[in-house]
Order: sequence, then structure tokens, then C-alpha cells
Amino acid sequence: IKARKKRFKTRYKMQERTLGFALQPAFAMLQGSVVGGAFDNGFAFTARFIAQVSPANQIFLDIGYSRHDMKNPRPMFFRTAVTENSGFSGQLEIINPAIFAAFTFPVGATARSKPMFIPKTYVGMGPMYTTAEGRVTNSGSKGTVTGHGTQPFLQFTPGLGMDVRTL
Repeated sequence: IKARKKRFKTRYKMQERTLGFALQPAFAMLQGSVVGGAFDNGFAFTARFIAQVSPANQIFLDIGYSRHDMKNPRPMFFRTAVTENSGFSGQLEIINPAIFAAFTFPVGATARSKPMFIPKTYVGMGPMYTTAEGRVTNSGSKGTVTGHGTQPFLQFTPGLGMDVRTL
């Protein structure tokens, strides 16, 4: 409330949340003939930590995780004789932390009301760690064969998004 020369004028400044946290479920679809052929698509989740640095800019840190079960060992164990009598098990785990900078466009915001829809553009970068392991039993004359590997990547993610205010 601002008072000036015996007149009182009420002004409300729009209060924005400066820090936030979100859990986002997702469905991860694997691409490529080797990885997509060897492992199933599956559910994933992302933990997002949000910091509002100005009315229109956000920075957020994502930590994503997904796990995928093996559906066919042939693409991953291409040097191994996988027979009809072979049994297999294995999984692929993906951990992908990334930091993003986002510019938001609060449509319809005034000093007295908050917008319901907030479109945003964002760009982010971060490492992606993948760990795959598998086991094939009755693998021809070799018996049981196991394999595992870890592969780091660097991801670059541009995009468009939409926040919807519920409160």
C-alpha cells in the first residue's frame, strides 16, 4: 500500500514464485536399429528444480531417469549365436541431468491478475549417461554370455513449452 499527500492508493504487485519443484512423468521412446531393436520403450520421470530470475526468465535443472527392459538380444550381442533355446535378460538405464534457460511470455498478466497460460521457449544442455547390461543363456556353444557397457553423451535440447497455472 502506498500513501502520498493524505491520499491512500492501493497497488498490488504481482507476486511470482521464485523457487519451485516439479515431478514430471514421461514415456521414453527409444530410436535406432540397435538400441530401439534391443530394448523396450518405457516410462520415465524427471525431477525439475525451477528458479525464477526475473518476471520473464527462468532457469531450471532437470534430472531425468528411465529404465528399459531388453526385448531382443540380437542387436546388442551381434557376435553371439542367439538360438531359439536361448533365454535372455537385461536392461538399459538412462540418467540425463540438464540445465535450461527459459524465456516466458505471460499472456494477459496485469498488476492485479496472474496469467493462466504461460508459453515459453527454452534451450538446455547437459550430459546423458546410459548403462546397458544383458545376459544370454544357452548361447550356442558358448553357454552363457554377459555384456555391459556405459556410454556418455552430451545433449542439447531446444524447445517450446506451455505452463498452466492452477492456483
